[in-house]
Amino acid sequence: RAEREFNGEIAYALKFAGIEPPPFFDDVPGAVTPDASGKLLGVCLVDHNEEKQMTEALRKDPQKNKRICGLIDHHCLSESFSSEKPVFMDIRPWGSMSTIVAHSFIRSNRPMPKHIARILLSAILSDTLNLQSVTTTTADQMVVTLLSIIGEVDNVEHLARNMFRAKTEWIVNLGAYEMTRGDQKDFTCCGWKIGIAVLEVTDPAPVLDVADQLLLELRILKIEKGKQAAGTHDRRKELDFSYMFVVDVTEQKSVLLICGGRELALAKVAFPGCELRIAKPGLNAPGEIISVDQTL
Repeated sequence: RAEREFNGEIAYALKFAGIEPPPFFDDVPGAVTPDASGKLLGVCLVDHNEEKQMTEALRKDPQKNKRICGLIDHHCLSESFSSEKPVFMDIRPWGSMSTIVAHSFIRSNRPMPKHIARILLSAILSDTLNLQSVTTTTADQMVVTLLSIIGEVDNVEHLARNMFRAKTEWIVNLGAYEMTRGDQKDFTCCGWKIGIAVLEVTDPAPVLDVADQLLLELRILKIEKGKQAAGTHDRRKELDFSYMFVVDVTEQKSVLLICGGRELALAKVAFPGCELRIAKPGLNAPGEIISVDQTL
């Protein structure tokens, strides 16, 4: 796994599937330092391909392009992705990477254990917000039906609700710092660096209660990305835009926290006609070219 700590949703899914937490990437022999045979392991990237989204140890490995041997993803291929040899790739425009993995079982006619079916099912429900997200495809719907049969899950709706509830309870107990950095990914488009954090909750109110802190952390995060391991700072690595989506999985609606004038300008183009309002009563404007009633 890429992180030492799990969010509440992942912890619930692992318990439901009856699976022990996988080891942290850095702790696997051959992942960071050579194993007993003196070799570093090959790496198959899963659910990401942006260099900035790779686990830190792999990202900083000068040999990473030689070690990457595969890619399974449902995101667009990064402009920066490259390898030094042919690699296995399975990239499909489906709602979840786990749908692709399940499809691989089917395509290769391999039996799928119950616990694997359950964890893949949980992952698809998470990615597609219980098949309600706009990214959901017919493939996701068909695979969810199949996995629920193999995993002996009678009530998929009940599973999804419990997962989302567990994640919400975990999120509201985090501080603003962790909220903005937990489920956060950086993307590059036409030379612009964009950071997007996502919080999926059953009730957005407790999150928006600390909107002032979240907006501040989003602004700090833009600068923080320029920090280098040697203690130096590279402004070229800083984010140009920093956003947070708060997704209400119950109502199937999202709100976007806007931390500055540049973010506001892009948001107006990306979501024309959407209402702008204040993120929290009593909030101060986060910048000189954005008013307080343009923060949400």
